[in-house]
Amino acid sequence: MPPLRSAAVSECYEAIQSSDGRQKLICRVCSNQRPENDPHIILRTSRYSHEKSRPHQAALENARRAGQLVGAPAPEASPVGAPRAQGKAVMPESYQTISNLLEIEEFEAIQATNTLGDAWFENGRVFHDGDQVMFNSGPNPDSGQDEHRNHLKRCLTNLSLYRQSLYTSPNSDEFPEDEREEATEWSLLESLEALGLNDDPDDDGAATAFDGGLWNEAPGVASEEWAPYSSKTMFMLDLLDNLPRLRLSDDHMHAIIWVMRECGTPDLPSFNNLRKVQDKLKKGFQLNPDHHTSSQGNHFYMNHPANLFALDWANPMVRPHMQLYPEVEPANGISEMWHGEKWTKEVKNNELTPMWCDGDSAARKHYYINEIAQVADETFIMVLKWVVKDGEVHAESHKLHYSSEGQSFALGDPEIVYTPAKSLVQNVLDIKASGEYKLRFSSITNGRFSAKPNPLRDRANGRALYRIRVMPWSDDVSGNVSKQFNPHMNIYVQNLSLPHKKLSQEYFVRFSSTSSHASSSEQLAALMQDFRSDAWHEAYDCKLREEILFQLIPHVLPADNPQQSEHASHIGGNGLYNCQRDTTGGTDQEKESDEGYTSLFKPGRPRKLYETVDSIRAQIRLACYGSRELVQLAASQTGVKDKVAQYWIEILLAKARTKQAEMLVNRETRNPRFNSKMSKEDRSRLKEQIKRTIQNELYSWIVTQPLESFEKLPEDHRVNPHRDTPVEILHTWLLGNKKYLWHQTNMQWDSKSEESFAIRLQGSDLHGLTTPRPRAKYLIQYKNTLIGKHFKILGQLAAFHLHDLCSGMLYDLWKAAGELGAYLWFPEIHNLAEYLDDLQVCIDNLLTIWATIDPSKIVAKVKLHVLTHLVDDIRRFGPAILYSTEVFECWNAIFRLCSVLSNHLAPSKDIASTLGDMERFKHMVSGGWWRTGEVYSQAGAGVRGMMSSSPELQRRLGWVDTAGIQIGSVKLAPRKKRQTGKWEELGLSLALFQDQAMHEQSWDTCKHIIARSKDVCTEGSWIFFKTGLATSPGRIRKILIKTEAPSVPENICIVIDSFSVASERHSKLNIPVIQETGQTHVLAPTDLLFSFNAQHDCINGACKISLDEQQVVLQERMKTLISNATVVHDARPVYVMNMHSLHNSHLIRQALPRDVVQPTPYCTDHTAERVRIAAGLKVTGPKKRAEAQARAKLTRERNKAKKAANKAHESNSTAAFEPTARHPGAEPEAQIPGFTDGLDSDEEEGFHEEVFALAMARSQQG
Repeated sequence: MPPLRSAAVSECYEAIQSSDGRQKLICRVCSNQRPENDPHIILRTSRYSHEKSRPHQAALENARRAGQLVGAPAPEASPVGAPRAQGKAVMPESYQTISNLLEIEEFEAIQATNTLGDAWFENGRVFHDGDQVMFNSGPNPDSGQDEHRNHLKRCLTNLSLYRQSLYTSPNSDEFPEDEREEATEWSLLESLEALGLNDDPDDDGAATAFDGGLWNEAPGVASEEWAPYSSKTMFMLDLLDNLPRLRLSDDHMHAIIWVMRECGTPDLPSFNNLRKVQDKLKKGFQLNPDHHTSSQGNHFYMNHPANLFALDWANPMVRPHMQLYPEVEPANGISEMWHGEKWTKEVKNNELTPMWCDGDSAARKHYYINEIAQVADETFIMVLKWVVKDGEVHAESHKLHYSSEGQSFALGDPEIVYTPAKSLVQNVLDIKASGEYKLRFSSITNGRFSAKPNPLRDRANGRALYRIRVMPWSDDVSGNVSKQFNPHMNIYVQNLSLPHKKLSQEYFVRFSSTSSHASSSEQLAALMQDFRSDAWHEAYDCKLREEILFQLIPHVLPADNPQQSEHASHIGGNGLYNCQRDTTGGTDQEKESDEGYTSLFKPGRPRKLYETVDSIRAQIRLACYGSRELVQLAASQTGVKDKVAQYWIEILLAKARTKQAEMLVNRETRNPRFNSKMSKEDRSRLKEQIKRTIQNELYSWIVTQPLESFEKLPEDHRVNPHRDTPVEILHTWLLGNKKYLWHQTNMQWDSKSEESFAIRLQGSDLHGLTTPRPRAKYLIQYKNTLIGKHFKILGQLAAFHLHDLCSGMLYDLWKAAGELGAYLWFPEIHNLAEYLDDLQVCIDNLLTIWATIDPSKIVAKVKLHVLTHLVDDIRRFGPAILYSTEVFECWNAIFRLCSVLSNHLAPSKDIASTLGDMERFKHMVSGGWWRTGEVYSQAGAGVRGMMSSSPELQRRLGWVDTAGIQIGSVKLAPRKKRQTGKWEELGLSLALFQDQAMHEQSWDTCKHIIARSKDVCTEGSWIFFKTGLATSPGRIRKILIKTEAPSVPENICIVIDSFSVASERHSKLNIPVIQETGQTHVLAPTDLLFSFNAQHDCINGACKISLDEQQVVLQERMKTLISNATVVHDARPVYVMNMHSLHNSHLIRQALPRDVVQPTPYCTDHTAERVRIAAGLKVTGPKKRAEAQARAKLTRERNKAKKAANKAHESNSTAAFEPTARHPGAEPEAQIPGFTDGLDSDEEEGFHEEVFALAMARSQQG
């Protein structure tokens, strides 16, 4: 056998052509090692990976030992009949230098050198060519890395890798051209490997450590402190990769790892190792998205809520905040969803948490509803449901009486009693085991109660059972950060067992699914799998330290108005019956009648769930009949239009028309009786009979289709999409009423009015508000493109600056809107009946003023009518801010970043996987538990401590913890702004302190202080303070702390200027007026109650706008010569309390007398005023529609004339450029099927005319 060349040359392989046309190679080295020289065939493209394989390396070693392999073979004769090209190793000039530099043994076959030929030893020293050779003990740890990098750079420079290959062949035709290029690349890679330069940090085998500790992270080696990570470096890289608002691409991570490697970071993993660790951890958390196919055939992936909410049970930062039972008679007012009437009264007992576990005792007994339990006083009760009362869990129960004679239980008292759960001593199993009592009820109970244990005990199998209620949210969101819309339909969920202060944080928003194809209805159908009444999900309760079962129940469906209409199978806001909550509506003529118009100002007859289902089924049956007109008429007359059913309705209409054409029209396939003579009546009767037959066939077919299409119409009685889609204040209020009002106001302004309003708004006092400083010029410049946060600013401040910039009626509307907005942002309600009465007055005032300004506004804008449902929603669910969707809209920014960085091939899966991994990281860093094999474990102390001790990480994960804020604590002012001195030196009167020692005390000024409400109060802040039993308003002048003294209440004092509330309201604004009393008080830190907002009384003070030379415009942080125009207030210390403020609006009304804050009705009889307005609308409404139709007709005629002129012009232009005239006998040119000249047919033109006229009429009404 002839000797083989080295693996780096092409003679190792023989190129062959396979039967499938693919180019392959025979490896001679491996073939020679096989029995009978069986050829070893590989793909040409896999040559390099074959060289790296262990079998090939073994074959090479065997060939060397057998003398079959030489480094530079001599030319040899080719086999008979197969001429071979001769090749040789060509060494570049720089190769000698590289060999000497690196001293690699592999080069000895190419150039043998006697390294000690010219060296000798003398007196313990080594000399070479007359020069002493210096030795050292190794590289300096501090400089070795730099020397190593410089060494590699010199090697690459001398090697000239980008200009030539180490090996070349004199015969350029040995391989095809594309193969020569690959051979060059292959030789280059092998050469780099021989030089030790080709270590790929992202290769799967890169776990092998680099010398020097730069690349020695190996997967699977865990560090106890940073478990489950192998090192802190691995944890920090995972942290960087999972920050919600700092999303990093793979390229970013590559760059970060490269920089860390260059900096010598210890324990640095490769990029692939990082991904492997992340994938392994995510599999342990069971957060991989599941694939779903909707009833319409759309594919999407979902992170199921059951897996997401299981993390809450195992998270020690979340579990203590979970409220598992409804709360009755809350001491601090109605402030949570579990305080509302739906949770406390409407939800059935078997849909609430069925048991209570005595977790503090060693026995951990389980007490279930519908079971007998014994109290510590040896009495018995029948537990009906578990509730929270006075901060403790109670059993809402009936007292029972046990008869020793009849040996049975009987109802002792029909009244409901609340028994503390802690007072229970025996459950039904203990009573049964004792043998003292027979578990049965007397016949007098008539089977109302059962003495048997709850059947759920068998399902629990000794584990605790809980139910938590869920709030799903869906909306269409753009997947792009740019203005180009990239539609995605998203589903987010939240755990309603957590308080609102937690749910308003991004940390608690859970992403479930997204799709650019499937609608929200399709995705919610998949979501409902977790909400089934028989679905119980496993979790680890870190509070009980044991496994539990829990169930998910949907509670409320907040969304914007179009999405809520889709939830409720409603036709939308443009329908005749345009409210998804009730059946209010009708034609324009019906709405303009006295009865129809006044019905828009109050809730109508509620829609019933079964009526909606019946309407959808009726539409499906009409679609089987093949009549689109009847389907559209049914939807229009009922206001019901289901999006999922609509998909099948379109299929049914197409099938019905096809079958009808086949059986009624086509002569070859239709009923033979149509081909014979019959009377017109018989023909019509037969046609109707055939249509009914087709209808029944199609109806029988549709009910057998996927359940999502028909059988699963909204019949889940645990959530009613009509009643449980509450008024969402972001879209209905801010982006509804506020937006209409702002447009109605600024459309009448000129540039001077706009400038005046901007200057006034910019000069507003912002103390006590939580909104950012208004960018007034921006609001005016882009007045038609504002968003929710801008309307929040306008709603709180605009009424103080518009008194002379709009009409009196419009100004009344601003005041009514400001007052109603403050009520909508109440975070807690202490007197529900009083609050709802005041809210109803505010709603009536607003709608009546709107009707006076524009009677047709409420007819065209359904968002005004929807406000009438606020009273019922707040009674059932609690304050309106509990189901506001602002936190979801903010969270969309995180989704967009993940969408931009997704693979864009399977975005639903990729985004869900990315956000699932983010949930995994949040859980681990929060100290959460997860299953590892058969045990539950949590991350190491280093990982857990990072979250608890790092405010930076908490902020980036969207976690806000106010527990650490201490009431009465202060923060010193910056040194440059801090004032230090004695009492009199700070400009304060000595009379404020009777103690002479305090006069000599040195004080430092502070930046802020924390009030009882945890408001941050600064100098100039408006506050309510308490002196004795009295509560008064004031303004902070100084916040002081003793110099170099500890920050304790004894060393802190607040100097405030006292104000008094006037007995009468402001004549124009109708809000309280406060005046300075001239008194100054020194308060303790705990005397500050809360902050509020007040504005100067510019209306009565007639404050003017003037240029202030002291205030100049700043550009690029530098002062310009441009003076700022500002409002110059008069010297009177008279202010008006901002009752339109959203912050602490409930506390302000509690602190002031009732007669000063109670809303005042705008008119004595709202109904009579609306009837009067309706009389005028009966005249103006038809007149406006007629004018709109006339304008539409003129527009159509003008467009027709324009089209005709354009056609004539095109004809003349074509004739002018016609090269030759067509021969009279020539055939006309063939027309492309489906191609038209752009003119509509008569029917299409008439249809477009009707649509245009209707649109014009609607626009005139709006």
